[in-house]
Amino acid sequence: MNENQKNKAPSVGKIVSLVKELMEIQAKNAMLTTKIFAREGKEQIQDKTSKMKETMLEQAKKYGKKAEELAQNYNNTEQNKESIVASYQSSLADLQKKYEERLQGAVKEKERWQEREQRTILKQQEMMEEHHSVLENQEYKDYKIEEAGKIAEIRSELEKGNLDGVTAKTEQLKKMKKESPFGQMEQALKEIDEKRQKIQDILVACDQEIKNCEKERDQNIEQLTIDQNKQLAMVPKQNVWQRMVGKLWNKLNGVGKFKQQVIDQLSQKVDSMKQETIPAMQEKMNQQKQKFMTKMKNAKEELYDRSLETKETLLQRAESKLKDSIEKGKEKQEKSSEKWKNPER
Repeated sequence: MNENQKNKAPSVGKIVSLVKELMEIQAKNAMLTTKIFAREGKEQIQDKTSKMKETMLEQAKKYGKKAEELAQNYNNTEQNKESIVASYQSSLADLQKKYEERLQGAVKEKERWQEREQRTILKQQEMMEEHHSVLENQEYKDYKIEEAGKIAEIRSELEKGNLDGVTAKTEQLKKMKKESPFGQMEQALKEIDEKRQKIQDILVACDQEIKNCEKERDQNIEQLTIDQNKQLAMVPKQNVWQRMVGKLWNKLNGVGKFKQQVIDQLSQKVDSMKQETIPAMQEKMNQQKQKFMTKMKNAKEELYDRSLETKETLLQRAESKLKDSIEKGKEKQEKSSEKWKNPER
C-alpha cells in the first residue's frame, strides 16, 4: 500500500454509513437508560415498602395477637387502599414518576443534540468536499500566497514594535478574507468545527444531568426509608421493672397502645413526607431541571483556533471520532443490555 492509498480519506458513503450505525446504537442506549431507571425505581419502592411492613409487624408483636392482626390489615395494600403503607407506597411512586419525567427530558435532550451532531458531521463533510474541489484551483493558490504575504507583513511590523502597523495590516488581512469566497469558505469550515465542539460540550452536560438524576433519586428514596432501626424509636428505653409492667399493659390494651405508639407515629411520618419532605424534594428537582434546561439554551461555543486542514485529514478525523463513538456506544449497550437481563449482577 503506497502513502496515498494509506492516507486516502474515507468516502462520503462510508461516513454516512457510520453515522447511521451510530444513531441506531444511541437510540437503543437511550431506551435502555430509561427502562433501567424505571425498573430500579420500582425495585427501590418495593424494598422500602417491605421495610415499613416489617417495621409495623415487628412492633405489633409487642402488643399482642389483635395488634398483629391489625398490622396485617394495614399491610394488605391491595385490600386496604387507604392504609398507611399504601399511602407511603404511592408517595414514593409519585416521586419516582417525577424523576422519570426529569430523566426522560434529559435523555430526549441528549437524543436531539446527538441528531444535530450527526447532521453537523454530514454538513461538515459536504463543505470539505466543496473545499477540496478548489485546492488545486490557481485562484485559490494565489489567494493563499496573498494571505501568507499579509501574515508575513504583520510579523514584520510586530518585530519592529510598530503596533499601528500591526493593527493596519491585520485589518487588511481580515478584509481580504471577508471579501474572498475562499476566505469565506475557510471561515465556514472553522465555524462548523466550532459548532461540533459546542454540541459535544452540550452532550457532556446531558450525561451529567442523567447521572445527577439517578444519584438524587437514589439518595432521596433512601432518605424516605422507614424502618425500626433507622427512623422509628417507638418505645423509649426502660429498666427491667418498667419493661415487665409495660409488656403486661401492652397485652391488656394492645390494640389501643399499638395504634397510639405505632400507627399514629407512622401516620404522622407519612403525612410529613407527603406534605413537606417530598414537595421540598420536588421543588429542588424542578430547580435542577430548570438549571439544566437553561444551560441547554445558553450553551456557549468553545472557540479555538485551528489551522486549515486538507479534506483528507478532516475526513479521517471525522471517521476516527465516529468509529470511537460507535465502539463506546456498543460497550455501553452491552453493559446496559446485561444489566437489563441480569439486574442482580
